[in-house]
Amino acid sequence: MGMKKTLELLDLSGVAQGEVINAYDRVTTIPLNAPRVTRYRVRLDHPLATQILSLEAIMRVKNGTTLIGTLPMLSAEELASGDGGFIQCYAADPLVTRLQDRLIGKGVVSGDPLITQGIGKGVGYTQGTPLAPVDVGSIAKGVVDVTNAADGFTGVQTNPAWVTATTNKAVGPWYYKPISEVILELSAPLDGYDFELKPVNPVDVGLTYPKLAELWIYAYKGTTKPDVIFEYGTGKANVASYSRPRTLAGLCNRAYTLPDGYPDSAMQTFAGTPNATTKIVYGDTYQTVIASNLDASASITKWGVHEAVVSGDLGVDLFRLALANEHVRIRRNPREQIMFTLTSNIEYAYGVDYVEGDIVTCRAKIDGSVRFDALFRIYGVELTDDNEGNERVTLTLVPS
Repeated sequence: MGMKKTLELLDLSGVAQGEVINAYDRVTTIPLNAPRVTRYRVRLDHPLATQILSLEAIMRVKNGTTLIGTLPMLSAEELASGDGGFIQCYAADPLVTRLQDRLIGKGVVSGDPLITQGIGKGVGYTQGTPLAPVDVGSIAKGVVDVTNAADGFTGVQTNPAWVTATTNKAVGPWYYKPISEVILELSAPLDGYDFELKPVNPVDVGLTYPKLAELWIYAYKGTTKPDVIFEYGTGKANVASYSRPRTLAGLCNRAYTLPDGYPDSAMQTFAGTPNATTKIVYGDTYQTVIASNLDASASITKWGVHEAVVSGDLGVDLFRLALANEHVRIRRNPREQIMFTLTSNIEYAYGVDYVEGDIVTCRAKIDGSVRFDALFRIYGVELTDDNEGNERVTLTLVPS
Protein backbone atom coordinates (compact mmCIF):
# COMPACT_ATOMS: atom_id res chain seq x y z
CA MET A 1 0.00 0.00 0.00
CA GLY A 2 1.84 3.07 -1.25
CA MET A 3 1.56 6.38 0.55
CA LYS A 4 2.16 9.83 -0.88
CA LYS A 5 5.54 11.21 0.15
CA THR A 6 6.02 14.91 0.69
CA LEU A 7 9.37 16.66 0.87
CA GLU A 8 9.32 20.13 2.39
CA LEU A 9 12.21 22.55 2.77
CA LEU A 10 12.63 24.49 6.04
CA ASP A 11 15.29 27.04 6.83
CA LEU A 12 17.75 26.39 9.66
CA SER A 13 15.41 27.96 12.20
CA GLY A 14 12.58 25.60 11.18
CA VAL A 15 10.50 28.06 9.16
CA ALA A 16 8.81 26.41 6.16
CA GLN A 17 10.03 27.64 2.75
CA GLY A 18 7.91 25.44 0.52
CA GLU A 19 7.40 21.92 -0.77
CA VAL A 20 10.17 20.55 -2.98
CA ILE A 21 7.92 19.62 -5.86
CA ASN A 22 9.29 17.78 -8.89
CA ALA A 23 12.09 16.22 -6.85
CA TYR A 24 13.01 12.86 -8.37
CA ASP A 25 15.04 9.72 -7.55
CA ARG A 26 13.84 10.09 -3.97
CA VAL A 27 14.99 7.48 -1.45
CA THR A 28 14.57 7.54 2.33
CA THR A 29 16.39 4.96 4.44
CA ILE A 30 15.20 4.14 7.97
CA PRO A 31 17.58 1.68 9.66
CA LEU A 32 17.50 0.26 13.17
CA ASN A 33 20.14 1.83 15.44
CA ALA A 34 21.56 4.08 12.74
CA PRO A 35 20.82 7.50 11.21
CA ARG A 36 17.92 8.14 8.86
CA VAL A 37 18.98 9.51 5.47
CA THR A 38 17.08 10.87 2.49
CA ARG A 39 18.50 11.58 -0.96
CA TYR A 40 16.88 13.21 -3.97
CA ARG A 41 17.57 15.26 -7.08
CA VAL A 42 16.20 18.56 -8.34
CA ARG A 43 16.86 20.49 -11.52
CA LEU A 44 19.16 23.52 -11.36
CA ASP A 45 16.27 25.77 -12.32
CA HIS A 46 14.15 24.57 -9.38
CA PRO A 47 12.73 27.55 -7.39
CA LEU A 48 14.44 26.29 -4.20
CA ALA A 49 17.76 25.35 -5.83
CA THR A 50 19.70 28.32 -4.41
CA GLN A 51 18.75 27.54 -0.82
CA ILE A 52 19.38 23.83 -1.30
CA LEU A 53 22.87 24.54 -2.63
CA SER A 54 23.58 26.82 0.33
CA LEU A 55 22.93 23.84 2.67
CA GLU A 56 21.01 26.28 4.91
CA ALA A 57 18.06 23.93 4.97
CA ILE A 58 16.23 21.18 6.84
CA MET A 59 14.18 18.60 4.95
CA ARG A 60 10.85 17.52 6.45
CA VAL A 61 9.86 14.14 5.01
CA LYS A 62 6.38 12.66 5.41
CA ASN A 63 5.01 9.26 4.43
CA GLY A 64 1.33 10.10 4.08
CA THR A 65 0.59 11.96 7.31
CA THR A 66 3.42 10.23 9.23
CA LEU A 67 6.56 12.27 9.86
CA ILE A 68 9.56 10.08 9.00
CA GLY A 69 12.35 12.64 9.01
CA THR A 70 13.33 16.16 10.04
CA LEU A 71 16.73 16.04 8.45
CA PRO A 72 19.29 18.84 8.10
CA MET A 73 20.99 19.02 4.73
CA LEU A 74 24.31 17.18 4.66
CA SER A 75 25.54 17.76 1.12
CA ALA A 76 24.49 19.07 -2.29
CA GLU A 77 26.40 18.48 -5.51
CA GLU A 78 25.79 20.47 -8.68
CA LEU A 79 26.08 18.28 -11.78
CA ALA A 80 25.66 18.97 -15.47
CA SER A 81 25.77 16.95 -18.68
CA GLY A 82 24.38 17.56 -22.13
CA ASP A 83 21.91 20.41 -22.08
CA GLY A 84 20.80 20.22 -18.46
CA GLY A 85 21.96 20.26 -14.88
CA PHE A 86 20.70 19.00 -11.57
CA ILE A 87 21.57 18.89 -7.86
CA GLN A 88 22.20 15.62 -6.02
CA CYS A 89 21.07 16.18 -2.44
CA TYR A 90 21.58 14.31 0.82
CA ALA A 91 19.99 15.05 4.20
CA ALA A 92 20.56 13.09 7.41
CA ASP A 93 19.13 13.07 10.90
CA PRO A 94 20.91 14.90 13.74
CA LEU A 95 22.92 11.82 14.73
CA VAL A 96 25.11 12.68 11.72
CA THR A 97 24.50 16.37 11.17
CA ARG A 98 24.63 17.53 14.80
CA LEU A 99 25.76 14.90 17.34
CA GLN A 100 28.68 13.64 15.25
CA ASP A 101 30.30 17.06 15.58
CA ARG A 102 29.71 17.61 19.30
CA LEU A 103 32.23 16.34 21.85
CA ILE A 104 32.01 15.14 25.44
CA GLY A 105 34.89 15.15 27.92
CA LYS A 106 36.37 18.59 27.30
CA GLY A 107 36.78 19.57 30.94
CA VAL A 108 39.97 20.78 32.60
CA VAL A 109 41.14 20.48 36.20
CA SER A 110 39.81 23.32 38.35
CA GLY A 111 42.67 25.61 39.35
CA ASP A 112 45.06 24.41 36.66
CA PRO A 113 47.29 27.39 35.73
CA LEU A 114 46.83 26.57 32.06
CA ILE A 115 43.04 26.60 32.24
CA THR A 116 42.76 30.11 30.80
CA GLN A 117 44.64 28.91 27.73
CA GLY A 118 42.28 25.98 27.31
CA ILE A 119 45.13 23.47 27.43
CA GLY A 120 45.02 22.41 31.06
CA LYS A 121 45.02 18.77 32.14
CA GLY A 122 41.93 17.04 30.75
CA VAL A 123 39.06 15.77 32.85
CA GLY A 124 37.35 12.94 31.00
CA TYR A 125 33.63 12.21 31.12
CA THR A 126 32.96 9.22 33.37
CA GLN A 127 29.80 7.41 34.35
CA GLY A 128 29.59 4.64 36.93
CA THR A 129 32.27 2.68 38.76
CA PRO A 130 33.16 -1.03 38.82
CA LEU A 131 31.18 -1.37 42.05
CA ALA A 132 28.32 0.87 40.97
CA PRO A 133 27.73 0.52 37.20
CA VAL A 134 25.12 2.68 35.49
CA ASP A 135 22.35 1.84 33.02
CA VAL A 136 23.77 2.28 29.51
CA GLY A 137 20.65 4.09 28.35
CA SER A 138 21.03 6.65 31.11
CA ILE A 139 24.66 7.13 30.06
CA ALA A 140 23.58 8.03 26.51
CA LYS A 141 20.83 10.25 27.88
CA GLY A 142 23.24 11.97 30.24
CA VAL A 143 25.74 12.75 27.49
CA VAL A 144 23.07 14.52 25.41
CA ASP A 145 21.55 16.32 28.41
CA VAL A 146 24.93 17.56 29.67
CA THR A 147 25.89 18.92 26.27
CA ASN A 148 22.54 20.65 25.76
CA ALA A 149 22.76 22.29 29.18
CA ALA A 150 26.38 23.35 29.16
CA ASP A 151 27.50 23.83 25.59
CA GLY A 152 24.64 24.94 23.36
CA PHE A 153 21.56 23.07 22.13
CA THR A 154 22.21 20.18 19.73
CA GLY A 155 18.73 20.10 18.21
CA VAL A 156 18.13 16.76 19.98
CA GLN A 157 16.40 16.27 23.31
CA THR A 158 16.06 13.03 25.22
CA ASN A 159 12.73 11.30 25.57
CA PRO A 160 11.17 12.61 28.80
CA ALA A 161 9.32 9.32 29.36
CA TRP A 162 12.61 7.57 30.01
CA VAL A 163 12.87 3.78 29.79
CA THR A 164 16.01 2.06 31.10
CA ALA A 165 18.01 -0.16 28.78
CA THR A 166 18.44 -2.79 31.56
CA THR A 167 22.21 -3.25 31.06
CA ASN A 168 24.62 -1.58 33.50
CA LYS A 169 28.22 -0.57 32.78
CA ALA A 170 30.98 1.74 33.93
CA VAL A 171 32.49 3.84 31.15
CA GLY A 172 35.18 6.41 30.67
CA PRO A 173 37.04 8.50 31.12
CA TRP A 174 36.18 9.78 27.65
CA TYR A 175 38.20 12.65 26.23
CA TYR A 176 36.87 14.75 23.34
CA LYS A 177 34.64 11.91 22.20
CA PRO A 178 31.86 12.53 19.62
CA ILE A 179 28.38 12.12 21.12
CA SER A 180 27.20 10.06 18.15
CA GLU A 181 30.07 7.65 18.81
CA VAL A 182 28.91 7.23 22.42
CA ILE A 183 25.33 6.46 21.36
CA LEU A 184 26.41 3.97 18.67
CA GLU A 185 29.02 2.21 20.82
CA LEU A 186 26.66 1.65 23.73
CA SER A 187 24.04 0.16 21.39
CA ALA A 188 26.47 -2.13 19.56
CA PRO A 189 26.96 -5.10 21.95
CA LEU A 190 24.31 -7.80 22.16
CA ASP A 191 23.38 -6.52 25.60
CA GLY A 192 23.23 -2.95 24.33
CA TYR A 193 20.05 -1.01 23.69
CA ASP A 194 18.05 -0.20 20.57
CA PHE A 195 17.56 3.47 19.79
CA GLU A 196 16.12 5.94 17.34
CA LEU A 197 16.21 9.66 16.86
CA LYS A 198 12.47 10.06 16.56
CA PRO A 199 11.76 13.08 14.33
CA VAL A 200 9.50 15.88 15.52
CA ASN A 201 8.13 18.93 13.81
CA PRO A 202 10.57 21.71 14.74
CA VAL A 203 9.99 23.10 18.22
CA ASP A 204 10.95 26.72 19.05
CA VAL A 205 10.71 27.67 15.39
CA GLY A 206 12.72 30.80 14.71
CA LEU A 207 15.63 29.91 16.99
CA THR A 208 19.03 29.11 15.51
CA TYR A 209 18.80 25.46 16.52
CA PRO A 210 15.18 24.32 16.92
CA LYS A 211 14.39 20.89 18.34
CA LEU A 212 14.34 18.38 15.48
CA ALA A 213 14.34 14.98 17.18
CA GLU A 214 14.11 13.08 20.45
CA LEU A 215 16.54 10.36 21.45
CA TRP A 216 14.52 7.28 22.39
CA ILE A 217 16.21 4.30 24.04
CA TYR A 218 14.62 0.84 24.10
CA ALA A 219 15.69 -2.34 25.83
CA TYR A 220 14.31 -3.89 22.61
CA LYS A 221 12.54 -1.99 19.84
CA GLY A 222 9.69 -3.63 18.04
CA THR A 223 7.31 -6.52 18.63
CA THR A 224 6.46 -9.85 17.02
CA LYS A 225 3.80 -9.34 14.34
CA PRO A 226 2.27 -12.79 13.61
CA ASP A 227 -0.22 -11.32 11.13
CA VAL A 228 2.42 -9.58 9.01
CA ILE A 229 3.63 -12.13 6.46
CA PHE A 230 5.93 -11.51 3.49
CA GLU A 231 5.98 -14.25 0.86
CA TYR A 232 7.76 -14.79 -2.44
CA GLY A 233 6.42 -17.38 -4.90
CA THR A 234 3.74 -18.62 -2.54
CA GLY A 235 0.79 -17.56 -0.39
CA LYS A 236 0.33 -13.79 -0.46
CA ALA A 237 3.02 -13.38 -3.16
CA ASN A 238 3.59 -9.83 -1.90
CA VAL A 239 7.37 -9.88 -2.50
CA ALA A 240 8.44 -8.95 -6.04
CA SER A 241 12.08 -10.07 -5.63
CA TYR A 242 14.62 -10.90 -3.00
CA SER A 243 18.33 -11.35 -2.43
CA ARG A 244 19.93 -13.46 0.27
CA PRO A 245 23.67 -12.82 0.72
CA ARG A 246 25.70 -14.96 3.11
CA THR A 247 29.29 -14.02 3.92
CA LEU A 248 32.25 -15.14 5.99
CA ALA A 249 33.53 -11.57 6.14
CA GLY A 250 33.79 -10.58 9.79
CA LEU A 251 33.70 -14.17 11.05
CA CYS A 252 35.14 -14.36 14.58
CA ASN A 253 35.34 -17.37 16.88
CA ARG A 254 38.06 -16.05 19.18
CA ALA A 255 38.02 -12.45 20.39
CA TYR A 256 40.38 -10.35 22.49
CA THR A 257 40.08 -7.03 24.31
CA LEU A 258 43.19 -4.99 25.03
CA PRO A 259 43.48 -2.61 27.98
CA ASP A 260 43.75 1.08 27.30
CA GLY A 261 47.34 2.00 26.53
CA TYR A 262 48.42 -1.57 25.78
CA PRO A 263 51.16 -2.83 25.97
CA ASP A 264 52.53 -0.27 28.47
CA SER A 265 49.48 -0.60 30.70
CA ALA A 266 49.39 -4.41 30.81
CA MET A 267 51.15 -6.76 33.19
CA GLN A 268 51.04 -10.47 33.85
CA THR A 269 52.05 -10.52 37.51
CA PHE A 270 52.02 -7.88 40.20
CA ALA A 271 53.21 -7.57 43.75
CA GLY A 272 53.07 -4.49 45.94
CA THR A 273 50.90 -1.45 46.19
CA PRO A 274 50.08 0.35 42.95
CA ASN A 275 50.97 4.02 42.76
CA ALA A 276 51.43 6.75 40.22
CA THR A 277 54.95 5.56 39.39
CA THR A 278 53.91 2.05 38.35
CA LYS A 279 51.33 3.41 35.89
CA ILE A 280 49.22 0.27 36.32
CA VAL A 281 45.72 0.48 34.87
CA TYR A 282 43.22 -1.32 37.09
CA GLY A 283 40.06 -3.17 36.15
CA ASP A 284 38.85 -5.60 38.81
CA THR A 285 42.42 -6.03 40.05
CA TYR A 286 44.68 -5.17 37.13
CA GLN A 287 44.09 -5.12 33.40
CA THR A 288 45.69 -7.30 30.82
CA VAL A 289 44.63 -8.91 27.55
CA ILE A 290 41.34 -10.77 27.93
CA ALA A 291 40.30 -13.57 25.56
CA SER A 292 36.77 -14.81 24.98
CA ASN A 293 35.85 -18.09 26.67
CA LEU A 294 32.51 -18.74 24.97
CA ASP A 295 32.38 -22.19 23.37
CA ALA A 296 33.01 -21.75 19.63
CA SER A 297 34.45 -25.21 19.00
CA ALA A 298 31.90 -26.05 16.29
CA SER A 299 32.79 -22.91 14.38
CA ILE A 300 36.53 -23.53 14.74
CA THR A 301 36.14 -27.14 13.56
CA LYS A 302 34.25 -26.06 10.47
CA TRP A 303 35.96 -22.79 9.54
CA GLY A 304 39.26 -22.80 11.41
CA VAL A 305 40.36 -20.14 13.87
CA HIS A 306 39.20 -16.59 13.10
CA GLU A 307 40.49 -14.00 15.57
CA ALA A 308 39.67 -10.36 16.15
CA VAL A 309 40.45 -7.57 18.58
CA VAL A 310 37.30 -5.81 19.77
CA SER A 311 37.29 -2.35 21.24
CA GLY A 312 35.15 -0.63 23.83
CA ASP A 313 35.61 1.97 26.53
CA LEU A 314 35.27 -0.51 29.37
CA GLY A 315 37.47 -0.45 32.46
CA VAL A 316 36.11 -3.54 34.22
CA ASP A 317 37.50 -6.96 33.31
CA LEU A 318 34.12 -8.64 33.73
CA PHE A 319 32.55 -6.26 31.21
CA ARG A 320 35.48 -6.68 28.82
CA LEU A 321 35.06 -10.46 28.90
CA ALA A 322 31.33 -10.10 28.29
CA LEU A 323 32.05 -7.87 25.27
CA ALA A 324 34.50 -10.40 23.80
CA ASN A 325 32.00 -13.23 24.30
CA GLU A 326 29.20 -11.23 22.70
CA HIS A 327 31.27 -10.72 19.57
CA VAL A 328 31.97 -14.44 19.33
CA ARG A 329 28.33 -15.33 19.94
CA ILE A 330 27.09 -13.18 17.06
CA ARG A 331 30.06 -13.61 14.68
CA ARG A 332 30.98 -17.31 14.99
CA ASN A 333 28.72 -18.28 12.07
CA PRO A 334 28.44 -16.81 8.57
CA ARG A 335 26.43 -13.61 8.47
CA GLU A 336 23.14 -13.76 6.60
CA GLN A 337 20.54 -11.21 5.70
CA ILE A 338 17.64 -10.98 3.28
CA MET A 339 16.49 -8.02 1.22
CA PHE A 340 12.83 -8.11 0.18
CA THR A 341 11.50 -5.75 -2.48
CA LEU A 342 7.77 -5.63 -1.92
CA THR A 343 5.05 -5.53 -4.58
CA SER A 344 3.40 -2.18 -5.24
CA ASN A 345 -0.07 -3.39 -4.20
CA ILE A 346 0.98 -4.84 -0.84
CA GLU A 347 -1.59 -4.58 1.95
CA TYR A 348 0.92 -3.51 4.62
CA ALA A 349 2.14 0.05 5.16
CA TYR A 350 5.32 1.13 6.92
CA GLY A 351 4.62 2.95 10.16
CA VAL A 352 1.13 1.44 10.36
CA ASP A 353 1.53 -2.33 10.12
CA TYR A 354 5.27 -2.67 10.79
CA VAL A 355 8.35 -0.66 11.76
CA GLU A 356 12.06 -1.33 12.02
CA GLY A 357 12.72 -3.76 14.89
CA ASP A 358 9.55 -5.80 14.38
CA ILE A 359 9.70 -9.57 13.91
CA VAL A 360 7.71 -10.84 10.93
CA THR A 361 7.20 -14.10 9.03
CA CYS A 362 9.11 -14.50 5.75
CA ARG A 363 8.72 -17.31 3.23
CA ALA A 364 10.09 -18.05 -0.22
CA LYS A 365 9.38 -20.89 -2.65
CA ILE A 366 11.08 -21.35 -6.03
CA ASP A 367 10.15 -24.16 -8.43
CA GLY A 368 8.29 -25.90 -5.65
CA SER A 369 11.30 -25.80 -3.32
CA VAL A 370 10.94 -23.95 -0.02
CA ARG A 371 14.01 -21.72 0.31
CA PHE A 372 13.16 -20.47 3.80
CA ASP A 373 10.17 -20.19 6.13
CA ALA A 374 11.06 -18.49 9.39
CA LEU A 375 10.80 -15.42 11.59
CA PHE A 376 13.02 -12.47 10.65
CA ARG A 377 13.65 -9.13 12.31
CA ILE A 378 13.36 -5.94 10.25
CA TYR A 379 16.68 -4.09 10.44
CA GLY A 380 15.99 -1.48 7.84
CA VAL A 381 13.32 0.01 5.60
CA GLU A 382 14.02 1.83 2.32
CA LEU A 383 11.26 3.88 0.72
CA THR A 384 11.83 4.78 -2.93
CA ASP A 385 9.63 6.94 -5.16
CA ASP A 386 10.27 6.71 -8.89
CA ASN A 387 9.80 9.59 -11.30
CA GLU A 388 6.16 8.60 -11.91
CA GLY A 389 5.36 8.73 -8.20
CA ASN A 390 5.25 4.97 -7.68
CA GLU A 391 6.56 3.67 -4.36
CA ARG A 392 8.96 0.77 -3.90
CA VAL A 393 9.65 -0.60 -0.42
CA THR A 394 12.72 -2.68 0.36
CA LEU A 395 13.19 -4.43 3.70
CA THR A 396 16.48 -5.58 5.18
CA LEU A 397 15.90 -8.57 7.47
CA VAL A 398 18.03 -10.88 9.60
CA PRO A 399 17.09 -14.24 11.14
CA SER A 400 15.39 -13.75 14.48
